[in-house]
Amino acid sequence: MDIFALKVIAIVAMLLDHVAAVFFTRKSQQYMIMREIGRIAFPIFCFCIVEGFFHTRNVKKYMIRLACFALISEIPFNLCFYHNVFCLEHQNVFFTLLIGLVAIYAIEEVKKHFFFFDIKAILLQFIIIGLSMTVAWFLRTDYSMLGVLIIMAFYFYRGNILYIAISILVATLYLGNKVQLYSLLALIPILLYNGKKGPSMRYVFYVFYPAHMLVLYAVSVSL
Repeated sequence: MDIFALKVIAIVAMLLDHVAAVFFTRKSQQYMIMREIGRIAFPIFCFCIVEGFFHTRNVKKYMIRLACFALISEIPFNLCFYHNVFCLEHQNVFFTLLIGLVAIYAIEEVKKHFFFFDIKAILLQFIIIGLSMTVAWFLRTDYSMLGVLIIMAFYFYRGNILYIAISILVATLYLGNKVQLYSLLALIPILLYNGKKGPSMRYVFYVFYPAHMLVLYAVSVSL
């Protein structure tokens, strides 16, 4: 299974999740099932961010691209879930992914200048992770501190699915809720990853995020 296939799985799961959030009541069975399926999306996106970091030709352009779509997606996100153009209560998931990517870049820079087991390197890495979690919490990004930790799990234990699963489980039990435990199911398709990129449709996936939220908002206000 290549990156393209993983992203397709993620956006389908995300779409079901958002449809449930917009159109179904929380007490309905459909709502719970679709939200549980939706938990699969975020870990796959985190995995793709980490793989993207190691395969991109220009990390800084990657950051800028994420930042641009984070800003572009904010109004559609607010309209879809809060029916307001501006909302400071909750920021879209692109911000979380961006924070995670910046953290990975910073940690890699630390590794270039210090011996791996140098106490300064270890301390700086903890500081970077702590600051990233704080920024995510302060900005109230989607998945917040838990999101940053999941990205870090895929980064530090890259290729070791068991350690990744344990890390996500512990982080979710500490910072998440029972529904978030369904995110572990995302490790099944990730385990099938073959190391290939697949068809290059980068901007289709980026554009889908704000576009589908605008569609959901338009449908919801027309009903």
